[in-house]
Amino acid sequence: MNKIAQTCSQIQIMIEREIWEHKTAFIYTPLVLIGFIVICETIFLLSPDVQQSLRNFYQHLAHNPSSQQAIISNVSYGLFIPLNILLWIIIANYVLGCFYNERKDRSILFWQSLPIRQSHIITAKVITALVIIPVITLCYSALYILLFQTILSLFFWIDAGLFPTWYLQPTVFFHVYIQISSNIGKQIFILLPLISWFLLCSAFVKKSPIIFASLPLIAIAMIDMIMDPKRLISNFLISIFNALNNTINIRQDGSPPQSLFTFKYIIISMLLSYLLIRLSVSIRNQCLYHDKI
Repeated sequence: MNKIAQTCSQIQIMIEREIWEHKTAFIYTPLVLIGFIVICETIFLLSPDVQQSLRNFYQHLAHNPSSQQAIISNVSYGLFIPLNILLWIIIANYVLGCFYNERKDRSILFWQSLPIRQSHIITAKVITALVIIPVITLCYSALYILLFQTILSLFFWIDAGLFPTWYLQPTVFFHVYIQISSNIGKQIFILLPLISWFLLCSAFVKKSPIIFASLPLIAIAMIDMIMDPKRLISNFLISIFNALNNTINIRQDGSPPQSLFTFKYIIISMLLSYLLIRLSVSIRNQCLYHDKI
């Protein structure tokens, strides 16, 4: 038990260190994006044409209670799309640079001198990428959606003299937030092998991790399109893209195609991700990071 507690304590400390070192990307960047979007939306709402459209929108919702939840939910999903895109930009940038930057600035030598296993370091980085960053983004998304709904409700109140209490129903917000969280979880599961591949590239490439990580995938897809009449790999990549698209689109049912979530895909995805992460651990243990980059 003491060994497990010590391991958990080390991983927690390393996660806190990752958050502190990347607080600009993890914390400040989403805030800046939210502030920019809210300012643009507020200016947009001040347009006379938009105000007239919103009056018509309010009257439609007020006279059609059955459609209120569906419309408000879809509007909320649409509001989350910029943050959803930013989430994966931050994750991709983090996993591509977390090991590469340590070798580039030679800080890997300091961390290697500590009595910490490489597997624990990689575990902390994986948890940061797959749990911490999405949780931070989801917290900001809740703040953003509530802020926009409040601004729009105040506009209705000031313009029409009516405060649409139905627009701030907790049940509607809770339903939307649960669906958004579920979609993020599905996206993480779908992209887990790609994230593991990015980590591996970050662990050993000497220049431009994004180029090295992208070129093999593009080459495999092109060779498959030329050499394989059935295009199995290309069709599989297209199915993954469609599944991701379904979790981002403005719709109440954001579930990916069921064909993607077969038992076979789950096993292959987990095994491939595990092998890529274990290979990253092996590369770092072999002191390949001592080479100058």
